[in-house]
Amino acid sequence: MADTEKKKLISAQWDNIGRTFFEFLALHRLKVFTPNTRITVEGLEKLDAHKPAVMISGHFANWEVMAMVFAQYGQAHDFPSQVTYRNINNPHIDARIRKQRQAYGIRLLVQKAGSISAKQLISGLKDGDSIALLNDQKFDQGLSVPLFTENAMTANGPVRIALKTGRPLLPMCVVRKGSRFHVKIYDPIPLENTGKREEDVMNGVLKVNKFIEDRIREHPDQWFWVHRRWPRKHYG
Repeated sequence: MADTEKKKLISAQWDNIGRTFFEFLALHRLKVFTPNTRITVEGLEKLDAHKPAVMISGHFANWEVMAMVFAQYGQAHDFPSQVTYRNINNPHIDARIRKQRQAYGIRLLVQKAGSISAKQLISGLKDGDSIALLNDQKFDQGLSVPLFTENAMTANGPVRIALKTGRPLLPMCVVRKGSRFHVKIYDPIPLENTGKREEDVMNGVLKVNKFIEDRIREHPDQWFWVHRRWPRKHYG
């Protein structure tokens, strides 16, 4: 990619992130399923067809909008869900974010990572709750698998949970169109359960990364890439 293209892409990415941070303060005002909504949804029927599900995605566009979709859908339909999160280091900001997520419809937040979290998520699935996880950030305890041909430490928890519980791995994405959004729910990612668990997990994680790659290629300016996703040697 030429330098001019890189600069244009970086500028567009920061524009998207700036919008996302400011939009977060007003998300509780948005209603997904009302006339004149700013949010359209494709594949909504898959939520009912595959519940409870292990829903996955990445930090695309305004990723909070995806949570709004299944949270507000769950309020009107039988679709309870749990969302994983990581505490913000500043406790005051963390409390503000949790409060805002609850205001737009998130019922239950589960601390990300750790055996206790995994047990809680599995228990939720068994009780009929779907769970939602973002699967595109670096996870040092994960698997080293290719992301755009370069290996990156990737969380394997969503695939492990889906295999263990037999629930579908349901991918989602959101695309920004100015101040409007289009959320798409895709068909489940097919997982193999051959009895060779580690191989099955590896194959599943590879498919997850392929999904993430495809969405990034479609709208590279809408992916939140500023975290260190690849090994340090790739950064100047």
